[in-house]
Amino acid sequence: MNEIKYWKVNIISTLAFLLICFFSGESFALTCETQDDRSSFTYTASSPFLIERYIHSSNFINSSGNRVVVMSFYVSCWNVDGAIYVNAIYQNPSLPSGVYGTVSFGNHTYSMNHIGMYNTPIFDGLSGTVKIELTFPPRTLDLNAFLADFMRFMIGDDSTKRNASFPIILYIHNTNADFTVKTCDVNQGSQTITLPDYDENIDNRVPINISVNCNYSSSLSFSLSGRTDGSDQSIYLNSAGNGAAQNLGVSFYYNGSKVLNNHTIKVSDSTTNGIINLSAGYAKMPGVVTAGVVMAKATLTITYN
Repeated sequence: MNEIKYWKVNIISTLAFLLICFFSGESFALTCETQDDRSSFTYTASSPFLIERYIHSSNFINSSGNRVVVMSFYVSCWNVDGAIYVNAIYQNPSLPSGVYGTVSFGNHTYSMNHIGMYNTPIFDGLSGTVKIELTFPPRTLDLNAFLADFMRFMIGDDSTKRNASFPIILYIHNTNADFTVKTCDVNQGSQTITLPDYDENIDNRVPINISVNCNYSSSLSFSLSGRTDGSDQSIYLNSAGNGAAQNLGVSFYYNGSKVLNNHTIKVSDSTTNGIINLSAGYAKMPGVVTAGVVMAKATLTITYN
């Protein structure tokens, strides 16, 4: 999460608004539907996980609080004669040399020394947590490259829980292995800006340029959220309280177009260095504008995967 910064301005000389910048990966919910006979599907997406929660390594490289690991995954499942199956934990024919581990679900524990199309029958119900433990030998490992091939579990049962999801706990252990991680960082996540005096006949927009630097190619998008006018989702309401200007709010623009509340905008399909060219300006609402303070609050969420 980036720094939070407050901007104070008033309608006579300056404008104030609060831009809260959150840094996140794509959020999603997965389901795995099974049929009476074998049925499988492939679902490819990206999932962010805070590294500190999942990686246990004394030599793990993590210099920024915004750094996340992006995991791609494949899901396949089916129901045969009442037994629920999951397959293919790892996309490559086998785990990297020297890596070994186990997968546990319920009362079952399965070896992961060699993973091909690994079909695992699960008989003990549809609840619990999948626990994955991996151990690495002394070596330098690109953790993102490894996790990009790692697969997550989803288990479903056609008769009772057609769409079932299970939490995953991933533990990575090592013996003096060095891990490197590919990530994205936001520069200028918070900026202080000042708008000129309000004049309805003058374009008073001020640029807010936010740069995102990735050390691997990523798709990049963003959204703004806040308290907006019920009839116009592009006007962020004045929350200044006592002494507030009347009938005046703030609008944000991206490449010249107004940014609607909770509307996701794609910046790039693939980039290592992205610029989000935002700007902010006064937004007149119906009625007579009166002098006072303007403070519009918004949350900027930047998503990469």
